[in-house]
Amino acid sequence: MVKRPVRRTLLIVCEGKRDAAFLLHLRKLYCADHAERPKVTVKSARGKGGNNVVDTLYGERRHKDFDVGVAFTEADEPPKPSYQTKLRTDRWARWIVADPCLEGLLLSILGRPVPASTGDCKRAIENLTRNDLFEADHYDPHWPLARLEDARRRIANLDELIRSYEGR
Repeated sequence: MVKRPVRRTLLIVCEGKRDAAFLLHLRKLYCADHAERPKVTVKSARGKGGNNVVDTLYGERRHKDFDVGVAFTEADEPPKPSYQTKLRTDRWARWIVADPCLEGLLLSILGRPVPASTGDCKRAIENLTRNDLFEADHYDPHWPLARLEDARRRIANLDELIRSYEGR
């Protein structure tokens, strides 16, 4: 009888469709051909800010057994303080924040200036990519593996996110 290693599982809950598409892009790059890496499930909380991301994360945990859970939120609509405390103290969960939003993180990865407002970040990304970024494949031209690997050395929250995909 051949023993197969049990693959760890990772649940990442984010706010919206664009966030989910980026997280699926990371899954494709970091987990697709690596049997030793976790099986990653990405779930969108369908908006409504950080509180809904945390509620969705823990709601999914009640129904399915994941080894690790990640709340990927944006700084412009963070979870309420009691949720932040729960995420910081729960050994099962991790909390990763895109500042001020996903689009700001994407601009940082590209080495571009990050505007202070979410609206300005969204406009800057749309002008740069000429794409809505609602599909994982839309990230391929601007955010390939080599660029992400370079950027993770200078962007702590990106490194933490990628480390989750690597099972660390």
